[in-house]
Amino acid sequence: MPVKWEQIKYYSDRQQNWPALIQHVKNDAYVIEGLDQISILGDAPKSFFRIKQYEEAVQRRRANWPAYIGKVGSKWYPIESITEQLITRMGQILGANVADSQLLFVGGQIRFLSKYFLKRDESLVHGIEILRSYLSEDFVAEIADGRRVAIAECLRLRMRYYIDAISLQ
Repeated sequence: MPVKWEQIKYYSDRQQNWPALIQHVKNDAYVIEGLDQISILGDAPKSFFRIKQYEEAVQRRRANWPAYIGKVGSKWYPIESITEQLITRMGQILGANVADSQLLFVGGQIRFLSKYFLKRDESLVHGIEILRSYLSEDFVAEIADGRRVAIAECLRLRMRYYIDAISLQ
């Protein structure tokens, strides 16, 4: 089954030659599985992938290929996915317990793929849900909708600070 082509709302201002920078996954090197058995929250359209990994031991059975939750950053393509990968890498460098992830071209679109690690009786808590437990619903909605520009700018500047700090090490 081919991966669904996801509709893009907006494209990022800065575009690169992404196909030359991000690895492609051939059509016969991935399978899509149903989402009915797992809980995946969030706005971005998601798929549950199994991807053949050539650097791992040879795994002929597709059921043994590593599983990933994949999504297209459809609000601001492709920078939304690239930012998510950057945040993951920063977390890993800073020693946070985060899932392994990667950016890949799958089905002609850049997708952020997070390695699936949950057991059957577990579920993910989305970051926005964590914010809601500490802040008012209206405040979180304003951040998510982009109405709190000052906070978004503060987060962007903080990310710039982290990037600068990491590059100095």
